[in-house]
Amino acid sequence: MEVKDYIAAITLLLTLGNLLWTRHVSNQDKSKSAVDNLAGELNKQQSRLVHIETQLQALPSKESVHKLELAVAKVEGSMNTMAETIKPVTAGLARIEKWLIDNTVSLRKTR
Repeated sequence: MEVKDYIAAITLLLTLGNLLWTRHVSNQDKSKSAVDNLAGELNKQQSRLVHIETQLQALPSKESVHKLELAVAKVEGSMNTMAETIKPVTAGLARIEKWLIDNTVSLRKTR
């Protein structure tokens, strides 16, 4: 083998080595980009989770809702009782109003 052949073989090996190195570096860049994208997505999901957890903590518990339901039922009962109590008063006021209207008309006639 001559020197030219050795130089050609070495050049070929260097070219192949350069090609392999370039591919290796390119794959590393792609992998780094993919990892960065996944890290960004993970941060978004963590932010969403924290937001949801905060909202859930602000919601009332089952026991609190039950207490509110009982209180509303009690108020509703009191309102119904007051409505029944006011009915005779309303009827009495209607009778007084009718009496006043009737007497006012008869008083005007007598004058």
